[in-house]
Amino acid sequence: MKIEIENATKFLVELMKNGSASQCSKLSEEQLHRFRLVVVECLTNYYADHWFPETPVKGSGYRCIRINGKVDPILVKAGHIMGLAATIIHSMFPSEFTMWVDPHEVSYRIGENGSICILYETENPSQRASPTTPPNKRIRSSPEPPATPMKVLSALYQQQVTPPPPSALSYHFSPSNNRRASPLQQQYQLLQQQQQQHNMALLREATTNSNCKDIMRPNHVLPLERLFVSS
Repeated sequence: MKIEIENATKFLVELMKNGSASQCSKLSEEQLHRFRLVVVECLTNYYADHWFPETPVKGSGYRCIRINGKVDPILVKAGHIMGLAATIIHSMFPSEFTMWVDPHEVSYRIGENGSICILYETENPSQRASPTTPPNKRIRSSPEPPATPMKVLSALYQQQVTPPPPSALSYHFSPSNNRRASPLQQQYQLLQQQQQQHNMALLREATTNSNCKDIMRPNHVLPLERLFVSS
């Protein structure tokens, strides 16, 4: 917390130096230095029970320093200790100013529609890589290389035509009748021929078709009239 407050108060004093020239001339470097030390003490006491390094966004609104029509109470309190009126302090800051003092980060914005600028930032130890990844942490994995046409065709081929398992076929065949093919075995041989011709058709389509992306689409259907075997 000390480092964040140090960076925040130094920036506040720099804004005061660049503020109204007529008002800034009333404050010496020594007065600005003392004002910064008073603000450091006020912020340290103010943030004492609202500082959560493990969850930096918690209490961010409470720790926010805001100037919008009126000066933030912390700066008014520091000015009161220094004997400075709130109007003098207000004139030395932008009319619209917001500063967020959070664990591991200090940021600010000038104007209601201005960009948020990072003034100070350090690594949050809780965000370092650990052996176990929290459930709310997403890991972006590297993209896998695109599948080659042969892999896509093979996957498509296996989805469309799948032969029955050998164990199921052996259950229907008799060991003594292995010379003459049974009707089920003939049907299986015909299925194998259709599979081979189907595979060749897919390969020819992949190599001759100019639009190769269509071949790789899961819903792509090839004409099947070429696959039938004349009896």
